[in-house]
Amino acid sequence: MTTLASCLHSLFQLTKDPFWPMGSGKDIWTLQPHEIIDFLKILFVTELFYTTTIALIKASKLFSFRRIFPSLLFREAVWATLGLNAASAMLYFILIFVQCCPLSVYWLGGDREHPGVCVNFDELVLWHAGFNILSDVWMLILPLTRLYKLNFGPKKKIGVMLIFRVGIL
Repeated sequence: MTTLASCLHSLFQLTKDPFWPMGSGKDIWTLQPHEIIDFLKILFVTELFYTTTIALIKASKLFSFRRIFPSLLFREAVWATLGLNAASAMLYFILIFVQCCPLSVYWLGGDREHPGVCVNFDELVLWHAGFNILSDVWMLILPLTRLYKLNFGPKKKIGVMLIFRVGIL
């Protein structure tokens, strides 16, 4: 799982490189129409890689939690989190493809000559970011519930928790 996430992350990085010559960081009104279209096409592909990579990285961490902590209740919580992570990834992946109807309006719609409609992209991104932040916080808290129950003194327990937190980063 981690290897697949790393490979997809590498592809994600490769799709980001063409952004710079195509106008990333520039005011959109300073770009030529073909530069805007090319930029938006690469942005679309980058969205797909980003969504998939985030889901795989989270799944990889959750599977490692499952391996480390044997408690049945904890494993059920991990499976539930994995299911929620997979459902979120699939939902957002589908939303990427249906955010504009027809899909070509995503990169051609700015000229107003191509009929179609798009959902509010900013809202889509904010909902996805919000869910990811909540699931990240949950995934940070999840192993701490097991580490807290270790039969160590307070200093050792805090030390192990801090080491585990550094490993998560």
